[in-house]
Amino acid sequence: MKVSNCTEDWNKMNPNEIGKFCSTCQTSVYKIHNNSLHEIDELKTKNNEKICGRISKVQYEQFRFLHPMKRFAIALFLVFGTGLFTASYAQLKKEASSLQTPNYTSTIYIFAQNNKGEPMPYVNVSFTYKDDFIHGQTDSSGKLQLFFQTDQLLNQIGFNIDYKNTFAYIEKQVHTGANRLESIIYNADSGELIIGKQIFYEEFLLGEVILDEDWDQ
Repeated sequence: MKVSNCTEDWNKMNPNEIGKFCSTCQTSVYKIHNNSLHEIDELKTKNNEKICGRISKVQYEQFRFLHPMKRFAIALFLVFGTGLFTASYAQLKKEASSLQTPNYTSTIYIFAQNNKGEPMPYVNVSFTYKDDFIHGQTDSSGKLQLFFQTDQLLNQIGFNIDYKNTFAYIEKQVHTGANRLESIIYNADSGELIIGKQIFYEEFLLGEVILDEDWDQ
């Protein structure tokens, strides 16, 4: 946002019937820090689409909620402490949008059990979101809760799940708020992990494997 700094001090301006008078610019500065955005919009309409006014930081941020099709320009004196600035509505909208980056929390609830319906602890679950590695292990009740901060309402997350020698990878769309991963079921007889409709089989480390040319003979 391109902002021109103003050397004039609001406290040194002369009061008048609408706020104060700026002797440098020879214009009145409206005291509109208690006005609604609708009232400000009506005020600028009465003043050929342009006004100067003193507003609050709250109003400054609220400009981003105005309909983007409103292409009017409001030259405003924005007072932050002792600083005085001017900016157009389009500039304000852009700046206000950058002041607040959406920050949501996504929580994933996980439950693991064996094929007898008994809670299963020590199941490892992990995933990576951006630069963060999130991981955990189910407790004695077979439960695990993982969460991460996001600026998006919906994320595609790849989960790594392992227990003993069985490894699984599933992808799931995770939205903000509470999410439940499909129940993890471990079959102790076969070593299979069953997650939803997917079955993952036990893996074995064989060490060095040499295949002779006469393998089929």
